[in-house]
Amino acid sequence: MNELTNTSGYKHSRWALLATVSAAALMCATGVAAAQSDDDRPTVWIELGAQLERVGANSDVYAPPFLANNADSPAFAPVSPIETGRAPRYSKGFEGKITFQPEKSDWVFSAAAVYGRANGNKHVHEQTAGIHPPPSAVVYGVTAFDPLPVKNFSETTAKQSESHTVLDFQAGKDVGLGLFGRNSVSTVNFGVRYAQFSSRTDIDIKARPWIGFHTTSVPLGSGNYFTFPGLKYWHTYGAHLHKTTSFHGIGPSLSWNSSASLAGNTDDGGITFDWGVNASVLFGRQKTTVDQSTSANDAHLFQGLYTTIYAHHNHVTRSRSVVVPNIGGFAGLSMRYSAAKFSFGYRGDFFFGAMDTGIDTRHATGRSFHGPFATISIGLGG
Repeated sequence: MNELTNTSGYKHSRWALLATVSAAALMCATGVAAAQSDDDRPTVWIELGAQLERVGANSDVYAPPFLANNADSPAFAPVSPIETGRAPRYSKGFEGKITFQPEKSDWVFSAAAVYGRANGNKHVHEQTAGIHPPPSAVVYGVTAFDPLPVKNFSETTAKQSESHTVLDFQAGKDVGLGLFGRNSVSTVNFGVRYAQFSSRTDIDIKARPWIGFHTTSVPLGSGNYFTFPGLKYWHTYGAHLHKTTSFHGIGPSLSWNSSASLAGNTDDGGITFDWGVNASVLFGRQKTTVDQSTSANDAHLFQGLYTTIYAHHNHVTRSRSVVVPNIGGFAGLSMRYSAAKFSFGYRGDFFFGAMDTGIDTRHATGRSFHGPFATISIGLGG
């Protein structure tokens, strides 16, 4: 009985030993493979890309008083000077990023830059059909007519430009949360963000929105009069605006980037779904400079009078320290290989209260950029 018991115990011990050795061998093999995989991973990634973005500026529109006073004039239709003076809606730009991850480390260090620019040049001329006045002169019972028709008009020229630069310097750690599958990657980053925005606006408006006619009689003697029942008179207006606005600020930033495998693998080509969110608080300064002038003149054809009704000029410079919250995010797809990656998606960044876009008084508005992007990345080292 004792012999059988010892034999059975021996068998159990042998199986336990074999299981232990096998497990140890498997762990060693897995560790070696992981080390080799880590050694083969590129340590430096260089990324270049381009984007088309919708610019959210919410800038104050330029509307001189004579536009409201003559709002019904056909000289301001169908395209009014206010519409002509609106800021460009879209910008295009480029981006670059370099990422370094030391061998056998889950820390990642990166530096990134995004630059965008928008330009808009508009020239709109609105003119009414000729208006023939009433008979312009009656002399000794003979009626004369003004052969030249009268035309109302407005002419607007607007030149605008906008640029933005965003720099990010971050250090991150691959936290390996694995929330979206075994092959998902999650990196939490912290660092510093610098942002600079600038815009420039030049608008010129000339207009003759209204023309009137009146009767004038000039005595000629012996009871005769020179009567002008259709003499023309009108008001002409002019306006000019030159405005520059800017913001620059720097502050701490935090972001979370993640990626989940959808199909394939990095050796033969795999598709991943990428997304991320970011936030920062920027401490900076906004500055606005405004030069504007408006004028109105009164003209009487027969009397030869050309008088100035008013002429105003105003220069304003404002500067203010501000704190600007910033949030953003992106989502897209990537085609990944061991040392290359192609990505495309949609991204947005929102900066609250960054710009002073007011004309006569300060008006803090946000600046946002959102739209599609595409990048290509090359891995080096490893």
